[in-house]
Amino acid sequence: MSGRLVTVFALTFALGAPVAAFLTARLPRRQVLIGAAAVFVLANVLAALSPSYGLLLAARILSGLAAATASPAAFAVAAAARAG
Repeated sequence: MSGRLVTVFALTFALGAPVAAFLTARLPRRQVLIGAAAVFVLANVLAALSPSYGLLLAARILSGLAAATASPAAFAVAAAARAG
């Protein structure tokens, strides 16, 4: 069962990153990054405290979506900072 938790996170991240990048392209990057990081933290706290496997799985999916949203935003913020 623990393998499924890793797989669902990785699959959600892989499928969600391009979609999240497209959907958040017109939003302020820093706000997207901060919001996604906050959801990521809350989802992992929920996963740590979940009393059932179903809730744990849902928290891992939410965590994967938040990471998928944060990743393109972080790259965009870093590129903008480097550009000047």
